[in-house]
Amino acid sequence: MTDLEITRVESEKVSVKGDLTFACVSAKQLSCIDFTQSKRLTIDLTRVKNSDSAGLALMIEWVKLSKKQNVDLNFSHIPPQLLTLAKISGLKENRYFRL
Repeated sequence: MTDLEITRVESEKVSVKGDLTFACVSAKQLSCIDFTQSKRLTIDLTRVKNSDSAGLALMIEWVKLSKKQNVDLNFSHIPPQLLTLAKISGLKENRYFRL
């Protein structure tokens, strides 16, 4: 298990490092991104090591929060494991998840 770190590295970019799993994801991560700082935001998942459905749920919540704030949200480097989970969960392909 690797701790989860979510860091704003630029005004329009957030980096996620570690595990997006039940053991690491909590309500704290839901609110750690301030969607009011810019109108465009990319969440980079390059450094995600392990993921499960808790990680997918967190990403979906980030999408909802960004929509409430009218923020153009994008994810980059979504791990294949998360894309597979999205597909088997019945999530339709959209601008956030290219299945």
